[in-house]
Amino acid sequence: MDESPKTLLRKEALARRRAIPERDRRAHGAAIARHVLELPDYVEAGTVAAYVSIGSEVPTEHLLAQILRDGKALAVPVTDPARTEIELHLLTELAHLVPGAHDIPEPALAHRKPLDPASVDLLLVPGVAFDLQGHRLGYGKGYYDRLLRRAPRALKVGLAFETQVVPRIPFEDHDVQLDLLVTETGVHHFPRASLKL
Repeated sequence: MDESPKTLLRKEALARRRAIPERDRRAHGAAIARHVLELPDYVEAGTVAAYVSIGSEVPTEHLLAQILRDGKALAVPVTDPARTEIELHLLTELAHLVPGAHDIPEPALAHRKPLDPASVDLLLVPGVAFDLQGHRLGYGKGYYDRLLRRAPRALKVGLAFETQVVPRIPFEDHDVQLDLLVTETGVHHFPRASLKL
């Protein structure tokens, strides 16, 4: 059976991301974090939502720690696989993270405090591949597209290594466009897209 263009693109982009040497991953991750922390939108944000990295994703542990040190409200995803939905919960200490669905760290039950995505000012999202028109390719379940739709006022920022940037990603009506993409080389700005709700 022939694979779809998205499936092929996802496989190729994941292979390139996984091939990044660990030393380069850490260095690029530190550069990406610096670019995020220098964003005027980050400086002005009161509430930031950010993913907790796993595997070969752009690492976020030090970025999450800095967001907390900066005194901002930090929310992280809690995944509900049964509904293929992401909920946001406030995180006050990295030590409260425990393995959750798909082994992605999330706040332990005793430390969960739900946050309405509509109150988020800045939302940092992972992805497998990105293009320079503001489109992202995730893991194929649509978790983040549904979350992004519930955060209409948040500045939506993808974090990626340059090797994940591709010329074009097939875009469908249910996909949500990003406002910015941050890589180790800098910040790519896109025109703010209105959501099709």
